[in-house]
This record gives sequence, structure tokens and C-alpha cells, in this order.
Amino acid sequence: MSSSCSIYRRFKVGLLIIKQPTMTALALTAALVTGIASTSEAALQAGAAKTDITPNWFPVLVNGSMTSRSVDMVTSPISTRSVALSDHSTTIVMVVVDSCMIPRDLIDRVKARASQSTGIPPDRILVSATHTHTAPSCVGVLGTDPDTQYVAFLENRLVEAIEAPLKNLEPARIGFGRIEAGALNAVRRWVVRPDRIKADPFGNRTVRATMHAARNWDDTIGPTGPKDPELSLISIQSTDGRPISVIANYSMHYFRSENISADYFGLFSEGIKDRLQSTSADKAPEFVGMMSHGCSGDIWRRDYSLPPEERNEDITIDEYTHALLEKAIEAY
Repeated sequence: MSSSCSIYRRFKVGLLIIKQPTMTALALTAALVTGIASTSEAALQAGAAKTDITPNWFPVLVNGSMTSRSVDMVTSPISTRSVALSDHSTTIVMVVVDSCMIPRDLIDRVKARASQSTGIPPDRILVSATHTHTAPSCVGVLGTDPDTQYVAFLENRLVEAIEAPLKNLEPARIGFGRIEAGALNAVRRWVVRPDRIKADPFGNRTVRATMHAARNWDDTIGPTGPKDPELSLISIQSTDGRPISVIANYSMHYFRSENISADYFGLFSEGIKDRLQSTSADKAPEFVGMMSHGCSGDIWRRDYSLPPEERNEDITIDEYTHALLEKAIEAY
């Protein structure tokens, strides 16, 4: 499970405490935003910003693999994307980070520092990770230690990412949408037959449910549970309709890359920017697309319930992102 899921479940703003994991994270965030803007649509202000967090030294440790590895190449830059929303009495900031996981102590340090510089209480700041498996390691996970140089670098950049959208606040309006996108994700963890239980890393036969077990149907009895097929969107515009930001949320674990990469999360964010960026307001702040990570520990892109020839195993990351963008634009 990515850090984003647990952070969304714990997130608290004012007297509203989010405790319902069955609801989509973005729907809950939309409820927060609706509360902020309830006094008057004209009172709402919003700003967005993008901050580069790509390391400028190599090699760096990368987590997300079973064993430790380091890389020295960049397939695509990694970033934070942030949105600030304010009704003049309450301000919140949401930050989505191209990272596999972010430890709670790092987020707490960042919030404390940003609260000092901005005056926003720490419990009005939400930070989540996309869960790309090809970002520098800022937390010990599986076989990889944190890259200490990158942790210090990321902490400073995250503080900047919280501060940045506040500089772009302007009168805004907001909307929420959703669309079914179940053709693009599926349950990857299946229950293994009792007579084919697999060995764990310590050699003990304990693995009754595991990811990708259904490559061979004969080894399994069925998936571990349902999936979340919904692609959700929050759309933020200026009062005259110029797009400021779109925050999307979808439950698909990650695609795949070998080098530093924002994975499909980054491709989606840049793709929706290409489609929605206004060309008529040259002096306006840059549009910021965002893809936050839903609860998808058991969810991936390959549907093992289909016969092997129908699983679309050869789809590329660009093709996958294009299909998701088509859904997003329809919802938008």
C-alpha cells in the first residue's frame, strides 16, 4: 500500500476527520473543498504550482524493488504538483509528490517548516505520494535504505512546493466529476489453491494469496476482492473559465520503468496540461495537472480474469496513459 492511501485516511481539516476508506480519497477531498467554498463561490481563491524534485547528482538509490538498486539515468523528470485553496479565513494546500513512499517523520518536518513560513496550520496541509517505483528513495522499504542526500534535498523542495501555489492565488471556481474506467485496472492479487500454497522469502509455505498468481489459472481459486474502477477529478478554474488545475485520482499501482521516472502519473499530468492549458492568457500562471494515487495495493493494469490473449500485455505506457486521458477528458 502506498503512503498516499494511509495519509488520505488520516487527513484532518478543522473538525472534519476522514475515517472512511471505502470512499475515494478525491471525493473526500472534494467534500473538504465544498466546505471551504460554501460561503460564496466568489470568495474562493485557488493557485497551483509545479516544483522539480529530480536529483542533479548520480547515482541515487531507488526504492520499490525487492532488493536495493541505484540508477544514474532519467527517463522523465519527477516533480511535486500542488494546489492551494482559500476562502480568506481558511487555507489548505494539497501536494502530490512523484515518490514511491514518503515517511511520516519527513512529512511532519516539512509541514512544521511550511507552517512557520506560510502561517497555514500543519493539519491544513495534505502531502501524498504517487507511488512511482522509480523515484529516489526517501524511506527504507523492502531491501532499499533511504538515500540520505536525497532526503535532505526533498525536504527543502517539499517546503517550496507548499509555499509556491500561494503566490498564484486568484478568484476561482471549482467542480467535481467522476467516470468509470474499469477497463484500465484489475485485481492483481489472487487466492492460491490450498494444494499449491507458495513459499515465502524464508522458505515457509505460507503464501495463500499473492500478486500475479493468476498468470496460471490452475494455481488459483479467484481474486482477493473487488477493485475501485472510478477515475475522479477535481477541476479548478478562474472565474472566467481559464483552467488552473485538474486533480485526478485513480487506483492503478504503477506501470513500469527502469530509470528515474514519474511513471504514468507524470505522463497523465503533463498530458492533461497539453489538452487543457489555455493559450489565450500568456501572463497567467501555468496550468498544473495532477494525478494522485488511489488505494491500489491489490490493483494493477493487467486483467488476469481474461484469457492470456486478451490481457493486452503489450500495451505501452504511452498507450495506457492516452486511454486514461480520454476518460479524464470525457469526465472533465
